[in-house]
Amino acid sequence: MKHLLRIVFCSIVLSAPAFAEDDLATRQIPLLEAVNALANEWSVVMPFTPTEGDTPVGPDGYGGLELDLVANQVLLYWKYGTPLPPAVAERVAQIQATGVGVEVLKSPFSLRDLRNEYRLIVAELNADPDHFAVQSVGPLRAGAGIVLTTSDPKKVQSTAFYANSSKRLGSKSKRPPASPVEVRLAASLPILYSSRERDGSPYRGGSRMGESCSLGFSVGRLFEANRYLLTAGHCVSHTNNVAVETGAGLALGTTSKAQSVDRGSLDRIDAVLVGSLNCQSGPGSVCSGLGSSQAQIYVGDVGINEGVRIVKNKTVAVPGMVVCTSGSFSGTRCDIQVEEIEVRQPFAFEAAEMRSLVRAVHRSGLNTSGQGDSGGPVYTPRGITNEVNAAGTIVGGSNDDAACTNIIWTSSGGARKCGRELFFLPIAESLRAADVWLEVQ
Repeated sequence: MKHLLRIVFCSIVLSAPAFAEDDLATRQIPLLEAVNALANEWSVVMPFTPTEGDTPVGPDGYGGLELDLVANQVLLYWKYGTPLPPAVAERVAQIQATGVGVEVLKSPFSLRDLRNEYRLIVAELNADPDHFAVQSVGPLRAGAGIVLTTSDPKKVQSTAFYANSSKRLGSKSKRPPASPVEVRLAASLPILYSSRERDGSPYRGGSRMGESCSLGFSVGRLFEANRYLLTAGHCVSHTNNVAVETGAGLALGTTSKAQSVDRGSLDRIDAVLVGSLNCQSGPGSVCSGLGSSQAQIYVGDVGINEGVRIVKNKTVAVPGMVVCTSGSFSGTRCDIQVEEIEVRQPFAFEAAEMRSLVRAVHRSGLNTSGQGDSGGPVYTPRGITNEVNAAGTIVGGSNDDAACTNIIWTSSGGARKCGRELFFLPIAESLRAADVWLEVQ
C-alpha cells in the first residue's frame, strides 16, 4: 500500500520552549526542500530497499545528493562519461532560479552501480564464516564506492569477498578510484545500542518507554482508528505482542510489526510499533481513549527546560545535512552531521544484520545519544516556531567516547554510556516496512 500522509488539524497553540536548535539546522531548510523534491521525483528516498528489485535508481548516471552547508548549496553527483539528461539540467535550473545553489559534480559510480554491488557483497558476506569481522557496509558518499568498517582491516582485505567486490566495482567505472572498496578501521570502542521521563495520553515522541528506551514518532494506518508510536525493534528483542510501559511504569500498549530475519539477506530493520495505547493520566494529558498519540515530540533537556515541537512533515537523509536527536535520557542534541547513508551493520549479538541505517557524528565531538535513547526521534527544524520534519529514529551509536548530558542510567542504577557517533533508521524505511503513514499536525 502506498503510504499516505494524514493531516490532523489542532487548535491548540503551543508556546515556544526556551530551547533552540543550532543555526546550521535552520540555514539548511531551503536546501533540504530542494533535496526532498528531487529525491521524491527520482524515487531515491530509500534507493537500497530490497523490494526495488533491479529497477533503475534515479536517472541514468545519478550518483547521489549531498548538502554543502559551508558553501550553502546542494551537490548533485553524476557518473563520469554519462551525459546529464536535458530533463535533469532543466530541473537543476528551476531550483537555481528559486535562489538555491546547485552544483553538479562528477562521481566514479552511479547509485545503481553501488546498489547492485552492495547486494552482491552482502550475499558474499553472509556466506563467509568470518563476516562478523565486518562491522558495517554501505556506500561511500559522492558515489565514490563501497566502505567496509572493521577492527581488523588486514584480515578483511585478504578475503575473497573484498577482492571480488573491488574487481567488480572497478570494472564499472571509466575513472575508478584506486580503492573502489574502502576498508576503514572502525571506532576502537564497540557499537552499543542506545535506548522525558514520564508521559501520559496523548503520548508524544521523545518520551520514555519502560526503563531503558524511548518512543519515536506517531504513525497511523488506513481504516484504523488506532494510532501507533515508533520505537526501536531491539528494545523488545524484535518481538510482537510484548506489553510495554511508560517511564512511570504505567501500561502503555503492545508491540506489532516487528521485523523477522529475511531468509535471503539475513537482515531486518530495527523498528517496531507500539499500539493499542492505553489512556493514562499525566501532566498535560488529554485522555481520548485507545490509540491516543499525537504528532508532537519533546525537545530540550530531561525534566527541565522542556518544550514540544509539532511534526509537520518528513525528510530524507543525505550526507552533509545536520539533524537533532531527542532521546528520553539525553534530551535534545543538535549539530549532528550525516556522514553516510544506507549503512548495514552485522551485529553478532543481535543474530541478524540491521540494514538501511544512517551514520552521523557530532561536529564538535560531543555526544549525539546514549543508553536509553533508542527509538527516540531524529529530526530537522523547519525554521518555523515549534515545527520539525521527521528524519528517523535512534537505533545505536558509539559507546563511551563522549560525556553524557544525563548520567543516570535507570536500567542499572549506574552511570550511562554515550557516544559522538549516531546510527538512525530513516523514517521512510519505518513507514514502508510497517505500512503506516506519518502523523502530522
